[in-house]
Amino acid sequence: MIKVKGYVGVICGPLLNKQFMLTLSVKRYTFRVMSIDNETPVLKSCPANQTSNVDPGQSTALIEWQDPSATDNSGDSPTVVCNPPSGTKFTIGSTKCNVHCF
Repeated sequence: MIKVKGYVGVICGPLLNKQFMLTLSVKRYTFRVMSIDNETPVLKSCPANQTSNVDPGQSTALIEWQDPSATDNSGDSPTVVCNPPSGTKFTIGSTKCNVHCF
């Protein structure tokens, strides 16, 4: 029996002044690894409710706030989207603003 780099081959017959070919059969396979982040980002510093007076003769008011930030357990900086964004002209009444991060 001959061992070649972790593989075992068997030679039968006389070895004296003869050449033999050693054939090794190797089985190979591949597989995939997938990592998934199941923890959602955490929003920080979300703005409080805003109230603004509309200027006389106007039907909208420009309202601005500091955009919130977010952190993620991956160490990457999440993207934060406000809809509608800060700096929008809002009509008279109440408007729901949504903040998403991903």
